[in-house]
Parts: sequence; structure tokens; C-alpha cells
Amino acid sequence: MKQGTQRNISRSAPPRLTVPQRKILGNLAAGRHWQDGARGRSQHGGFTATAASLVRHGWAEYVDTHDGFRPLQITENGRAILGGGKDPRE
Repeated sequence: MKQGTQRNISRSAPPRLTVPQRKILGNLAAGRHWQDGARGRSQHGGFTATAASLVRHGWAEYVDTHDGFRPLQITENGRAILGGGKDPRE
């Protein structure tokens, strides 16, 4: 970068949801399946990677059930970030 063109990026900036993250968290908050609205193999694959990122951030979690099925559910941190608030962990 040329001198004087460096962008000012704050390390304390609140995390922002991507469009797919917002879609999945919105589905979970509304009680729908997390992949609701995905069309085609490409979107389903993308949603799978996005769901993993939501789990890494702590905004969603997998719930173990007695039959081995692991549904995804939104966490309180996920509800806070979806509602436009700051992630409570920060």
C-alpha cells in the first residue's frame, strides 16, 4: 500500500453477519429448519459451511439427541447478534 492509503480497521469493531449467516439464524429463530430456502446443491453446500461458522462463533450449536440426530439451534448470543445488538461475549 502507498503511504497514507492504509485503511483504519478497528480490532474492537462488532462482528457483522453475512447474508447467509443472517438467513440461517433467522430460520432458526423462527423455528424453521436451518437450510430452509436453500435452492440447489451449491446453496446447500454453502449453507453447511456457514452453519459451521455460526457454531465456531458461538451463535448456533448442535444439540445431541437420543437417536443420533444433531439439529442446529440458535444460542442467546446468536439471538443478540441477529437482533442487531452486540455479541454479549465482547
